Amino acid sequence: MPNQNQETEKRSFKAARYLKSRGLKEFSAHAAEKIREGRFDYQKWVLSNEPSSAQVGYQKKLLMPIMPNVYVMVLRPDGESVQEKTVESVAAQTFRNVHTAEILTSHMEDDSYVLCIADGDLLTKDAVFRMVEALQDASDAVYADSDACLCEDGRMLFSGPLFKPDYNPDYLRSCNYIGTPFMVRTGVIRSEYRTSDGEEAVPGSHSLSDPAAYYAYVLRCCRAANQGGGVKHVPKILCHRMQAEQADAGALAGERAEAMRGAAAGTGDVDRAEAMRGAAAGTGDVERAEAMRDAEACAGDMERRAMRDAVAREIARENLRASVSDGPLPETFCVRYEVTGSPLVSIIIPNKDNYSVLENCLWSIRNRSTYPAYEILIVENNSTQNETLRYYEKLEEEKSARIIRYEHPFHFSRICNEGVKQARGEYVILMNNDVTVCTPDWIERLLGHCQRPGIGAAGPKLLYPDGRVQSCGIVTGLMGFAGSMMVLSDGSDPGYMGRGCLTQDMSALTAACMMVKRSVYLECGGMAEDLPVALNDVDFCLRLVEEGYRNVLEPSALMVHHESLTRGQEDSPEKKKRFEKEKRVFRRRWAKWLRDGDPAYNPNLSRRKCDWSQQT
Repeated sequence: MPNQNQETEKRSFKAARYLKSRGLKEFSAHAAEKIREGRFDYQKWVLSNEPSSAQVGYQKKLLMPIMPNVYVMVLRPDGESVQEKTVESVAAQTFRNVHTAEILTSHMEDDSYVLCIADGDLLTKDAVFRMVEALQDASDAVYADSDACLCEDGRMLFSGPLFKPDYNPDYLRSCNYIGTPFMVRTGVIRSEYRTSDGEEAVPGSHSLSDPAAYYAYVLRCCRAANQGGGVKHVPKILCHRMQAEQADAGALAGERAEAMRGAAAGTGDVDRAEAMRGAAAGTGDVERAEAMRDAEACAGDMERRAMRDAVAREIARENLRASVSDGPLPETFCVRYEVTGSPLVSIIIPNKDNYSVLENCLWSIRNRSTYPAYEILIVENNSTQNETLRYYEKLEEEKSARIIRYEHPFHFSRICNEGVKQARGEYVILMNNDVTVCTPDWIERLLGHCQRPGIGAAGPKLLYPDGRVQSCGIVTGLMGFAGSMMVLSDGSDPGYMGRGCLTQDMSALTAACMMVKRSVYLECGGMAEDLPVALNDVDFCLRLVEEGYRNVLEPSALMVHHESLTRGQEDSPEKKKRFEKEKRVFRRRWAKWLRDGDPAYNPNLSRRKCDWSQQT
């Protein structure tokens, strides 16, 4: 009983603290979601989103302005028949112009679309309808969310939803998050796969059953589509993946053997393929099992190599240089973009007193960073402690940092803007004085991104001193304005769909540590001065996106953030009042963005929690 009382007291304390810090409106919304969480049933949620009989009838009769022919290509190894349930799901589509195909043929119009699904995928009845509905603006490609399903006693059980972001090029180079279903305009495919002599080398349903070939197909088609009509995302579960244990055992064996032969042949390694087949034919159960394990490992190595090569080829098509290595999770990849030249990088650090905090920050930069061409600018803001002033003198004498004096009340936006104005570097890093370096080549990793065309800001993953996450990118719309992701999660947690450990585009990053090209910073107007303390970094990042730039989160670059050591927490009446005003300014300015949802997020995910959990 004492333990139960303590737990109740703890919950009451947390609730009171949340109410005090967030206000009644946000507290009520948060409490309502917590209640829904206890009642949430994913199975019921999926079934409730299936089209009703009335909707099915409506969709079958509706004539949309664009009514293309859609050719469904079921990916499977040569010689394997399509699973019956997959065939049935294709036949049950409400969209009228649905056909099946195994490869592109001359009679397929350029303005038709090819929809790829895997053998064992079950399309919802409205899948093609919803995807065609999304491309009424003449988009060239579209994909949708998916989950897993298991048939048990004649009943379909759903689990493992993949709630994907909108088109995210850097995330796609980290892993094939798009998967299936994926639909592309036929003309785009033809154009992308047309050889120099005018012939078409378009892959079909059998060749694309190889994961590496399909990954290359998705990368190429998305790049081509994005340069044309665009890539759309339907944030609805439109495809259920049959779990492997329900697939035909013979089909799986055939698929694996075909993948092994294809991988070996694709790399020209005929001898290795022969050795694999010969080893598998050995006598004796032990030898046979060992041979199969070796063959599987060999096939896996070749598949990973082929997938790495697919990513490398895409990067080369953009005339960029990068190394591609295996990522922290299966079938994920780390891309390291090479730095061109040695441009000067200006590290801008606002500071007031707290000599020891600043010294720790500077020590970590000097002693852990491997990039040589940087300068440090301290934007001094009304320090009064003698030890801090003496430290400034020492830094200036050593010429190890420049001291820029901002002798006005604290205003983070103006302080940053003043620092950038006086910076000599081609690139600038905004960095808090309570941040320390963990990853030695952090500057190179961020700079490799910022030198790429179309990239605005780049930022690392920030950890607390105890190893838990402080910020892994920022999502707009959380708690009614914006919030850092994976806060207080273990730093080694890969996160939902690998989003805690894979390079990806985010709508916003924290200015606690953020790199941007100086000319881009000035072009976009710098930090907004009507947001003196909070949300100015989010506002700046959204303006970058509005100007056509992408912001990149690089989680492999790690920094430690001793949050708010200088400024303290936002807990005084004055600070709370100022924060509420800043939230109002932010909400007014970005009302459409908050209403439509963050493209790097998914509307099916919670807007009250920062752990990528499902909206309940």
